[in-house]
Amino acid sequence: MVDKDAAMPDNARETDAGHPPTFWKRLVRLLLPSPLARAERQAERLRELNVALRLYPESPTNYVLRGEFYLELGDYGRAADDFCKALGLACRQFDDDRWGIVAQSMQDRAQRGLKIAQRNLNLEDGVEQYDASGEV
Repeated sequence: MVDKDAAMPDNARETDAGHPPTFWKRLVRLLLPSPLARAERQAERLRELNVALRLYPESPTNYVLRGEFYLELGDYGRAADDFCKALGLACRQFDDDRWGIVAQSMQDRAQRGLKIAQRNLNLEDGVEQYDASGEV
């Protein structure tokens, strides 16, 4: 005999007042991660981005990706710092290398991300403002 509950994930076995969960409740629980699972994925993603930055510190792509990650978290100060660093690296890469389209793409993403971060920071007097070239 097959145990029906064995095929279901733990969070789909929960019941409301002794009733089995509806199809839609089970589906939502399967598709939407729990807050703990979401936090674990975010921590793993940040670890991977930091490893990439340690391995390739001159790659603007890694800073752009981590900056976009910080934007998702609402950490606009760190996002602005990463986008600023990416802009500086991408500008140098554009001037030095033949990979112009890649460097230009990273510049564009870094500028867009920096604008979003600055808008959300609501910078006050006395706080450093970054310009589009990545300079303070």
